[in-house]
Amino acid sequence: MVGLARVMPCGDVSIVAAPCGAGDARVAEVLVAVGESVAKGAPLARLDNRTALESAVLAAEANLAVKEAALMQTRAAVQASRDEAQAALDQAKSAAAEAASNLARSEDLFRQNVTTQATLDQVRAASAAADLAVTRAEATLTRFFALAREDQPDVLVAARNRDAASAELARATLDLERSFVVAPIAGTILDIHATPDQRPPAGGMMDRGGVMHMRKKDPLFPATFHQGCLYLTFV
Repeated sequence: MVGLARVMPCGDVSIVAAPCGAGDARVAEVLVAVGESVAKGAPLARLDNRTALESAVLAAEANLAVKEAALMQTRAAVQASRDEAQAALDQAKSAAAEAASNLARSEDLFRQNVTTQATLDQVRAASAAADLAVTRAEATLTRFFALAREDQPDVLVAARNRDAASAELARATLDLERSFVVAPIAGTILDIHATPDQRPPAGGMMDRGGVMHMRKKDPLFPATFHQGCLYLTFV
């Protein structure tokens, strides 16, 4: 006997919804038709937010380039400061050596009564100032050599800013996936509720299920007699 009934997949029917975070995006194009078999991850529909998401990626790429340039500039500045500190120390040591030589000569002249006490005191003060300049230059240079260049505070800050920009680019690139609705698992498109130029329906854009094994549901004509008519059913 033959009868009418509605058949449904034996397995669960899954609802395909718009990607999380799609916001106010509308359906730009439906890429599949009812009855079409799709693989897991296959694009089912395209949303109209692609341009905005691509702009976000471009902005993130530009920001990363700026942060990378800033990091390179900071590294160069630290290296230049280190070189300047070394040069300042060398210069201070040279000046201190010259001041020590002047002091020795002035003391010898003072012992010979050729120069005055005031002159000797002035030379001694100049020598002491030169020694102090060496100490300051050594302290400045130690600050640069106490840590490796990559561990210098300014470089660390610039590197962290670069890493944050890189993470932002990765997030923006990942967000590009929000411009497509993809199949969560393989199956067949049973129904499509989405309409181009409209927002994705709250109840889901499509129904997907497996059709290899079907079952009857809600037979329209049960096998009973009523007022002389025979109604058939599936078994």
